[in-house]
Amino acid sequence: LSDNPNRGAKADATFQKLLGIGSRTGLSLKPDAYTFVYMIRIWCKSDTSNAASKADFYLRSMIDNGFEVSFMLYVEVMEAWFRLCNESSNQSIDALLQDLLTAMQSNKVRPPDERGYRQFLKSMQRTNTLTRNPTAQQVLEKMRPRSYRSKSSMKTRG
Repeated sequence: LSDNPNRGAKADATFQKLLGIGSRTGLSLKPDAYTFVYMIRIWCKSDTSNAASKADFYLRSMIDNGFEVSFMLYVEVMEAWFRLCNESSNQSIDALLQDLLTAMQSNKVRPPDERGYRQFLKSMQRTNTLTRNPTAQQVLEKMRPRSYRSKSSMKTRG
């Protein structure tokens, strides 16, 4: 699937086929967290015009199915929307940022490690999202305390 430009559509068809087999046979074939992560990443890497909306759909489906979503999955989906660079993508990014902030405030998403922090910051700066979106600034502020703790703990270890 990785070398095929239609990999997202093929993965989607396989995903739907598995769900169909489950409903026809009465078996409980529900996707697990790894399946959702795979689907999100496949769509995030796709160059098709609907890739970002598909990645967003699977992220929201993962949440709706009660799975823990990592901070980095949110960032990957935002980056898929960034590639579109249109008004619809800005609205979708805003909605993801709001959902991310809410999840962080309710401790459903752990703040990222240093690498995640840097990737988020880089993505937000590259697209001027930090300057135009107060929610992005709030997410950044929510992340900062952990970033400072990890830096100070590294200094005390010597």
